[in-house]
Amino acid sequence: MFSTVAAWRFRRLFPKWLETENGLFLELGCGTGWLCALAWEMGWQAVGLDINLLVKLGTYQSSALTVYRCPSSQTLFHLVLFHLVVLRHVLEHLPSPRQALSEVYRVLKDDGWVALEVPNAGSLGRWVYGPLWDSWDLPRHLHHFTPATLRRLMEQVGFRKVKISSACFKPRVLTAKWFPSKNLLTRFARLLLELPSWLLLPFLVANQQGEILRAWGLKEG
Repeated sequence: MFSTVAAWRFRRLFPKWLETENGLFLELGCGTGWLCALAWEMGWQAVGLDINLLVKLGTYQSSALTVYRCPSSQTLFHLVLFHLVVLRHVLEHLPSPRQALSEVYRVLKDDGWVALEVPNAGSLGRWVYGPLWDSWDLPRHLHHFTPATLRRLMEQVGFRKVKISSACFKPRVLTAKWFPSKNLLTRFARLLLELPSWLLLPFLVANQQGEILRAWGLKEG
């Protein structure tokens, strides 16, 4: 059961068209290394980098899985080239997203892919809450992206065949705005409204207004 759930979770970020047999996988900002471990389980040769000293290096021990601590300003690799580089909720924290993506572009093999995940500043939640939107998250988030600005940045760095989608709809984004009280009556009203609000999901996906943006870009050979 857990294997099936893990495979489904992996496929949301990395569709089958990204796959390369025995491909080299790099995650920047890998945290505890769980995604690297999942990539390894899916057949990738996985490497993780993180600046955090609290990275749990022993959590996922394997001869095929390596996690490094690396300062954010350090050049990544000189000789190793990767088939897939992942930045999951990392780009918005970096002082220079353009410089970071340029370095990612450099360490990718020809016909390699980058996969990104960032908060969506063009989301329904941002529209509803405005300056109170939780994903502004200042001062930790230094940059914010809409589908258009993220696409433009990736294309300016050199990526081609850029694909962008949105995900993660939170019904409470709508209900908590107008029913903030926590008494029993308002909780019941929020529950009643949250159920039909899921009908908005196809519209939000089609219009790239989910809370999260996922993007992929190709380094053409």
